Amino acid sequence: MILRFICLLASVLALTAPASGLAPAGGGADEPRAVYNAHEAAADRTQAAFGPDPSCPRNLDGPAVVVPVVDEQRLTGYAFVVPRVCLKRGDPFGYRQSMHVLADQLVRAGHRAPFQLDAEGVVLKDATHAAMLDALASVVDPEQVDRLDLLGEDVRYLR
Repeated sequence: MILRFICLLASVLALTAPASGLAPAGGGADEPRAVYNAHEAAADRTQAAFGPDPSCPRNLDGPAVVVPVVDEQRLTGYAFVVPRVCLKRGDPFGYRQSMHVLADQLVRAGHRAPFQLDAEGVVLKDATHAAMLDALASVVDPEQVDRLDLLGEDVRYLR
């Protein structure tokens, strides 16, 4: 029992102690080290794709929707998209209470008209976009809709 306690204490001290005895990776301790961080580039891409859109001041962003990707009626993968409804007029907060109905309608539309994969491997979204725009009319007045954007390019292919 005492041996376990000593081993636990030694491992905690070893993990929390400063690494003062280690030599610096660069030439000297005062030299700045260039560290590659892929998270910053990914955050910038995400902000550019999903961030505020100046051309869409009254946006209604829905939850992520999973849409099948098919190649000649054969399932090849799934795409994860975030629908952004740009309203011409009206208050987007008035539609927030119907967001669960909107998400359900968009998922159903995406499964009725899935993304198509062409011969070059490009995902075609036109039929799905049209089906989702029609489904949107059951929740949002079509006169208030300026456009529907499907944000995101995350396609996961089956193996």
